[in-house]
Amino acid sequence: MSFSKKLLAVFLSVCLAACLSAPLTALAAKDENGGNQTLGTETPKIYCEYQNSLGEVADGNALEAGTEYSCSFKLSGVTAVARLQLVIAVDVSKAAVGTFTSIMSDSYTTINTDMSDVSNTKIVFAAVSTNSVCSGVEEDAVLFTLPVTPVSACDAASIFTADESPDYTFLETEHGDSKECYALNTSYPGYEYATFPMEIDYSPVLPVAGYDVSGNIYVMTTVDGSTASKPVPYTCTLTVADAEGRTVTEVQSDAVNDGTKFTSNTYTIPALADGTYTVTVTGEFAVTRTVTLVVNGAAIENADIPLCACNYNTAKEAINASDTRAFNIAYSSGSFTSYPAYDLNGDGKINATDARLVNVFFAVGTVTYPDLVLQ
Repeated sequence: MSFSKKLLAVFLSVCLAACLSAPLTALAAKDENGGNQTLGTETPKIYCEYQNSLGEVADGNALEAGTEYSCSFKLSGVTAVARLQLVIAVDVSKAAVGTFTSIMSDSYTTINTDMSDVSNTKIVFAAVSTNSVCSGVEEDAVLFTLPVTPVSACDAASIFTADESPDYTFLETEHGDSKECYALNTSYPGYEYATFPMEIDYSPVLPVAGYDVSGNIYVMTTVDGSTASKPVPYTCTLTVADAEGRTVTEVQSDAVNDGTKFTSNTYTIPALADGTYTVTVTGEFAVTRTVTLVVNGAAIENADIPLCACNYNTAKEAINASDTRAFNIAYSSGSFTSYPAYDLNGDGKINATDARLVNVFFAVGTVTYPDLVLQ
């Protein structure tokens, strides 16, 4: 037996006095206080959150066999509810689903709710605001919570299937919305009233914990990788790739020039998940360097990277006569303002100290960096 929308409106108006024994269809009567002020302007989403017995959030994409999870159906993307109904089939070959342990009306005194579980194979949830227009709800409002125990390891999306008919699964944000509503299928055959998109996700991707990595880009002073902790005098690019070689992110360093000299050149790579990465560092006059980065459950600070910064003839990854000739032009000028990228020792001048650094690498030609692991 099914109820029509109109019958559900009457049924809920007496505070949902009886337990629902069959799917309910949507609601009919237009409230005189309505007006469709928000319908269609928001992006409602119903999603599930799973917790194990320790209260730890679990990944709904990979539920473990035999583990009982507390599954909360939540609502986001809207600020008000007038009428809400969900009809969801349960595949008992995938999981056992128990009786609800909490429900929306526990937290919202102006919302009446009812819920039925038909032979553990179907969930029917209904909610109605007792206000004349609607009831305000918070983001991520809990609709109901119930235990779910997978028979075998599975994605929760294989356990639940919502009825996509707007007569059975729908959301109205004002009592005056009548049969116009948010629905899972906005082109449902035979439904002649306006519908707007609503989403349901039984196994949303969990946000991955990420950790910032920060440090300095320094001028390398010897071929063995030593540095005097002076900033590379130009912006550098750091490209981060995962173990499969896929680019994860790319950031620019912050080379600070106070007008008289470079005072720092720092970088931050935000929110990296645990893992091993390669970081490739390039710059206007830098010999490209690739280092290894290992993130393991914590942010990394002072992850400093020294660079050979005097590759002024950028056609080659080696320091040769072309580089020294370019440097000598800057050296003859002596002007930091005109040649800021040639001040390798950070004193605001282009002088003999900078020339000695260039000659260190000119003597070896091709620069081979030592291995560097940041962790």
